[in-house]
Amino acid sequence: MASNRLASPRDIVVFNRYREETVAAGIDKWLPDGVRFAWAAERYETWQLGMDGYDPDVYMEMALVKPGDNPNDVHARRSYVAQCITKQ
Repeated sequence: MASNRLASPRDIVVFNRYREETVAAGIDKWLPDGVRFAWAAERYETWQLGMDGYDPDVYMEMALVKPGDNPNDVHARRSYVAQCITKQ
């Protein structure tokens, strides 16, 4: 049976990969009270190999690496899922 209950603001998460980008655009100030804001990384980085905010156990293995990356480095071949998706 489907519920007619409206979502509570605490049930809503606005996600953007980069916190700095969202704050710079002012999006965090538009959110209604109780709506959560989540991100995986503080800011964009060219090499994107930082793991803070990402789940090391959930990823997609890719059959390619960017030019100059070490194909033997698993982080260069994997795209990890943000922890706010896997843990919440």
